[in-house]
Amino acid sequence: QRIAFRFHHQKEANAKNENGDKCSSVGRCNDDENNNNNDDLNVVLEEKMIPCTTSHIDNMVQRISKSGFINFYGEQRVGNAGPKSVVGVRSFEIGRAMLQKDFKLAIDLLMTGRLKSYRNISGNSGGNDEEGGKKKEEQKDGDSDEEYIESREIRHVRKVWKESGGDPTATLKAMPSPGRGGGVGAGGAMMARERAVLKGLKRYGKDNALMAIRCLQHGVRMFWINAYQSYVWNLAVTERIRRLGTEVAIGDLYVQNRKDDVFCGDNDGEGGGGSRKKDVCIVSKENISDVDISQVVLPLPGYDVQYPSNEIGKFYEDILLRDNVSFCKDTVAEATAKGTYRDIVAFAKDLEWEKVKDGGENSKHGEEEMQQSDIVDTFKIRFELGSGSYATMMLRELMTTTLARYH
Repeated sequence: QRIAFRFHHQKEANAKNENGDKCSSVGRCNDDENNNNNDDLNVVLEEKMIPCTTSHIDNMVQRISKSGFINFYGEQRVGNAGPKSVVGVRSFEIGRAMLQKDFKLAIDLLMTGRLKSYRNISGNSGGNDEEGGKKKEEQKDGDSDEEYIESREIRHVRKVWKESGGDPTATLKAMPSPGRGGGVGAGGAMMARERAVLKGLKRYGKDNALMAIRCLQHGVRMFWINAYQSYVWNLAVTERIRRLGTEVAIGDLYVQNRKDDVFCGDNDGEGGGGSRKKDVCIVSKENISDVDISQVVLPLPGYDVQYPSNEIGKFYEDILLRDNVSFCKDTVAEATAKGTYRDIVAFAKDLEWEKVKDGGENSKHGEEEMQQSDIVDTFKIRFELGSGSYATMMLRELMTTTLARYH
């Protein structure tokens, strides 16, 4: 699917999708995997951009086209990064508790939920000093609703859970009606997972947390475990690049007999990389000259994968030991995973960009009327990505030196 993004210079940094929903950063907008429309998916990102030259953007686009980008999982999978006092519970933390077989903790983390919005991680939403002072005054009397992802109603439910010592009956009574309102700040409809688990606790008892979690659909339960696997993968690929660079290294894992396959790391053990594990081999002195970095993969941890035989394999071992996580085949499904593989480098196909005139009138890059100035303060970019790769991660790499950031 083709994806189109637009960046421009402006006073306030905002981001909106086609429906007009606000996004707080590039990381909030991504391609919809369930959208089967072959047309471009247009997402307008109104980001605070540093005006730059056409040659600068050309160089960035050429770099990404030639060398690709690190195939990180996005925050959509692992949860927003930031101080725990601001972002609250991240998805992978629930998965980690499940893999530790601490299902009571997993439920408590689910009920704790998210806290303040992503915008507040920097401590500055981009407003002027007068607006910042006004926010500080609001905080003296209690935090402003604008600072939270969740509504007052939902925050009240979480407070009841905490103050009641995890009483499912009291917490269910505090919940808004299921059909009330809409959107992230809505009532009970947005707490479907919490409601299902609380009803499970009432039915099976507080000491049977696993059965309460099983009241959720299988895909929901597995999402949290996949989030932890993705979190470990992100840590591992970061260390792989930091320690061993961007060239193939002895002890790496790579895929042989590859045609157009993309090892996306999705579908734990089913499809994607999991179906071709027999083709995953270890780089040795004898074959290193025949292996390209585009063939190198790293495992999402599980009981049915092999790990690199170099120092990155030890890194996996240390992370899992630190987190007290082990993957065993003979245990409950909610506390293990088969594992699979994911390319460490992803590539954007048909990556192209064009300047956009002020006022939104498009004019193709290279036309005479757009060459009056070499400075670019508004442009649109289009590209295609393989299944499982995150547009937000590609854009982050592409726009590193182009977007004005407050953190």
